[in-house]
Amino acid sequence: MKKVQNKFGIVKLISYISTVIEKPLKQRYMARNYENGYLPKIEYWQSQYDVAKEAGNNSAMLKCLDKLTYFVKRQAEVYGWSKAEWAELGRS
Repeated sequence: MKKVQNKFGIVKLISYISTVIEKPLKQRYMARNYENGYLPKIEYWQSQYDVAKEAGNNSAMLKCLDKLTYFVKRQAEVYGWSKAEWAELGRS
């Protein structure tokens, strides 16, 4: 029984270590792939929302809002935003 508990303890330790290492690696990877952050994606989904709104397509509008919400939150989490950037987003 002790061997089984030890194996689970090792698995938990390895899982914890990989999680601790993986998070900074993901942040570096994302920063490397998106030089302008998520702003191009936010602009794209904003334009798609505007098209859907003009067409009166409610389901497409909801999809666009979901995408916008996700990318705005990611931008703030990964890159941080100043109050001026938030205000500029509100004017768009």
